Amino acid sequence: MGIVHFYNFREVLPTCDGTDAAGTPGVDCFYPPEVAENINTEDMGNLNLSPQEGMALIKFLMALTDNYQP
Repeated sequence: MGIVHFYNFREVLPTCDGTDAAGTPGVDCFYPPEVAENINTEDMGNLNLSPQEGMALIKFLMALTDNYQP
């Protein structure tokens, strides 16, 4: 679920600065990348998914598992 949130809001939410005022990392803000040159900003980071679309994507991804337990 967190990865869908990350790719949907990475370019939308502010950068965390390490203070409580910035928000909760991974929820209200994201830490800056260690290597910014590797970031794909054309295809990911601002998917504009609504909450319903995000949950539909998560449910679809969960349906792809066969619940295999090693």
